[in-house]
Amino acid sequence: MLIEKQRNNSKKSLTIFWKIINSSIKMKTTIAQALKQKNKLAINIHRNWVCINNYNSQIAGTIRPFEIDEILTEINNDTNTLVKLKTKIHIASQPVREKIFQLSEIKSILKKLTEVPTNNGKIRDRYDSHIIDMEAIIDAAKIKQLTIKYEKDADKLQEELDAFNHTTYLT
Repeated sequence: MLIEKQRNNSKKSLTIFWKIINSSIKMKTTIAQALKQKNKLAINIHRNWVCINNYNSQIAGTIRPFEIDEILTEINNDTNTLVKLKTKIHIASQPVREKIFQLSEIKSILKKLTEVPTNNGKIRDRYDSHIIDMEAIIDAAKIKQLTIKYEKDADKLQEELDAFNHTTYLT
C-alpha cells in the first residue's frame, strides 16, 4: 500500500513537472532556457530507461515500484517534446550555426591533443626492458602552446554563443 501511494505521488509530481516544462516551451523562451529544458528532458528520459532496465524483468510476483507501461508512455511523450524542442533550437540558432560547428571542432582538437604521445629521448620499453630512443615531432611544450591557443579560441566562441543564446528567442 505504501509503495502504491509513493508511486502515485511520484507520478503526480512528474506529470505536474512536465506540464510546467511543456507550457514554458510555448511561452517566450530564450535558446539558453530551451537548452536547459532540453537537458532536463534528456535526463528524465535516461532515468526512465534506467527504471525500465532495473525493474522490467523481475522474479514473478515481485512488486515493482513503477508501472513499466506508464514509464514507456512517459518516455514516448518526453521524446516527442524533446524532438520539438530540438527543432526549435536548431531553427533559432541558424545565424550562429557555423560558430557552433567551429566550437565543436575545437573541442575535438583539444581532446585529441591530450592523446598525442610526446615521448622524447631514451625510454625503457615497458614490456622487455630494452632502451628505445623516441623522437616526437610535436613535443610537450608545443602541445601546451596549442592547447592554450585552442582554449582561448573556444572561450571566445562560447562567450559569443552564450550572448546569442541569452538574447535570442525560439519562434
